[in-house]
Amino acid sequence: MSGREVVKFEDGPLGIIIDRDENGRIVVIALSSYMETSCIGQAEASGRVHIGDEIIAVNGHCIYSLMEFANAVTASRPVYVTFRCTESIDELMKENRKKDDQKKMKSTYQKSLETYKKKQEYLRLKNAREHKEQITKSRKKPRKQENPRKNSRMNDLGGKYDYFV
Repeated sequence: MSGREVVKFEDGPLGIIIDRDENGRIVVIALSSYMETSCIGQAEASGRVHIGDEIIAVNGHCIYSLMEFANAVTASRPVYVTFRCTESIDELMKENRKKDDQKKMKSTYQKSLETYKKKQEYLRLKNAREHKEQITKSRKKPRKQENPRKNSRMNDLGGKYDYFV
């Protein structure tokens, strides 16, 4: 599980190399040793700083940029650096994979929802069109049926005469 560690650093190099990760967090990307003496750095010697740990604060003040961190640790010693500890890089990778999977699932859900909404809109418009056509058909005046008495004489005569005198 992740927790917080406050590590005290005395004079000399801290023994960490930091950078921003893909999420914009300031993290420890490597532990370094003193080049001249081949001694381990203060961070590694403390046993409480690990690769992948996020830097949260220096001397109780939140850190938002690499420059802020550099200024804070060079101002005066000792410095107290607050780390958000992770068990390992594997945990970070799992966390990032999980976030990626969640983004993919969310994206798939959004696409499915969008497709569903488009289909519903299409069906709604289709039904509205059909309903309008039915109303239009029902409003049309029915054809006048011929009055059976109108041409009854002509029919009596076999329909041979066009007019009567």
